[in-house]
Amino acid sequence: QYKMPWNVGETEYPLSQTEMLFMLRYAQLTEKQEQLIVAELKADIEEQGYRVVTGFAGTPVLLPVLSEYGMSETAYRILFCEENPSWLYSVNQGATTIWERYDSYTAENGFADATMNSFNHFNEGSVAQWMYESMLGIRVDLSEEIPIIIQPQIPESDIDIHQARGHYDSVYGRIEFSWEKKADGMVTARLSLPENVRAKVVLPIEGTEKSVISGGEYEWNGKYKLLE
Repeated sequence: QYKMPWNVGETEYPLSQTEMLFMLRYAQLTEKQEQLIVAELKADIEEQGYRVVTGFAGTPVLLPVLSEYGMSETAYRILFCEENPSWLYSVNQGATTIWERYDSYTAENGFADATMNSFNHFNEGSVAQWMYESMLGIRVDLSEEIPIIIQPQIPESDIDIHQARGHYDSVYGRIEFSWEKKADGMVTARLSLPENVRAKVVLPIEGTEKSVISGGEYEWNGKYKLLE
C-alpha cells in the first residue's frame, strides 16, 4: 500500500501501485500531481525491492507506464528481479511458460492449490508486449499515418542485458530489429523493414536523429546517448 494519503472527497486513503499507475495513464492530473505520483511510485517500487506487487489490472500497465514516464531503468529492474513475487522467480522454479501465480510451483513446496494455478496466463504474460515494444523497440500502431515506430529503451546502467534481437510479423510483413550495447558504450543497431512501409526511428545513438525511413536494410553504429 502507498503510504502517503490521497484526498478523495473528505476521505484519505493510501494508494496502491495499481491506482497510481492508472492515475498516470488515464487521469487528468496537474503537473504537480503527476510529478508527485511519479516520485512516490518509484520510491514505493524501490521499497518493495522491485518485486511485482500489482494485481490483474495493474500488471499489464506496470512496465509500459514506467517507460512512458522515463523510468525504463526501473522497469528493467522489476523484470530482472528474482525475489518472489517476480517473473524470474517463476523461471528459477522451472517455468517455461508464464504462470498465473509466481509460486504456482516451487522447488520447496511443489504445486500450489490447483483451484487457481494456471500455467499459461495472460496477466503476467502481458509483460511480453513491453519486451517487444520497449526492450526490443518494435511498436506498430495502425491508427498512425506512419504506423511503425522503432524506439528501443536501451538501459543506461549496468543492468544484466546488453543486447536484444527479434522480429514481429505485422500486416505489412516481417519487421526484424536488433541492438547490442558493448562494454565501451558503443551501440550497434540493425533493422530489416518491409519494402511497402515507412517507419519512425528513434535510437539512443550519438549522431542519429529522429527520422522516417522507407523499407530496406539498415545499420547504425555509435556511442550510447540518453534519449530526451
